[in-house]
Amino acid sequence: MIGEYLRGLRAQAGMSLKEIAIKTRVRSEYLEALEQERFDKIPAEIYIKGYIRSYLKAISVNPAEGLRIYNEQILKSREADLSMQEPEKKALLPIRQLLYTAIALIGVAVAVFLFYQRHVPPLSVKKIPLNGTMISKNIVNSDFKDAQHPDLPKSAVVKAPVPVIDTSMVVKHNLSLEVLETTWISITIDGKDKKAMTLMPGDTAQWTGDDNFSLKLGNAGGVRVTFDGKDFGAPGPRGSVLTVNFPQ
Repeated sequence: MIGEYLRGLRAQAGMSLKEIAIKTRVRSEYLEALEQERFDKIPAEIYIKGYIRSYLKAISVNPAEGLRIYNEQILKSREADLSMQEPEKKALLPIRQLLYTAIALIGVAVAVFLFYQRHVPPLSVKKIPLNGTMISKNIVNSDFKDAQHPDLPKSAVVKAPVPVIDTSMVVKHNLSLEVLETTWISITIDGKDKKAMTLMPGDTAQWTGDDNFSLKLGNAGGVRVTFDGKDFGAPGPRGSVLTVNFPQ
C-alpha cells in the first residue's frame, strides 16, 4: 500500500513530515493524508500523483515505484467497487422481467375478455307456456286499483303545513358608510335605536332597519354614503355639520 511504502522510506531517511513539507512546498496535512491513504482530503487525483512524486524526490527516491504502487492500489479499489455494483444490477433484472411478464399476462386477459364480450352470443331464454292456467285480468286490475287507491279514513288525510314567514328576519333597508376623513356621527334607527361614535379614515360601518334612518354627521364631506345599494357619495362639504334622513 502506498501509505505504508511512504512511511517506511521516510523513516529510513530520518526525516519528519514538516521537513518534507518545507522541501516540497506541499502542506504537511496533504503529506499526512498520503501516508494515511485518506485521499479524500486532497483536492483532486492529479494532485495526489504530483504530491507522491515530490515526496519521494525530497527523500532522494525514484518516484516511479511509488507511482506504480499507487496506480495498482487505485485500480484494485475501482474493480472492487464495480464487483459490488454488479450483483445489484443482476438483482434488478429478474424484477423487471417479472414486471414485463405480468403486464403481458394482463393484456392477454383483457383481450380474451373483450373477444368473448363481442363474439359469444347471449344465452337464449325459452318461454314455458302455462298448462291451461289463465289469470283473470279483472282480478289483477282490481288488486292494482286497490293498491293504488286504498280506502283511508278522513282523519288519516294529513294536510301540508302552511309555511310561516318570520317577519323579524326580513330586512327592509340597509345603510352603510365608507369613511374618508375622521368623522363624528350619530345615527337613529327606526326612531328609537340611537348610536354615536367617531370613525377614522378607512373604517366602514353598516346598519339595517325596518323603516328609516336619521344620520347626523360632524364632517359631512368625510364619508361616502350608500343606502339600499345606491351610492349617494358625500352628503355635504368637508367640515360641515349635517343631518340626513333615509329614505329621503
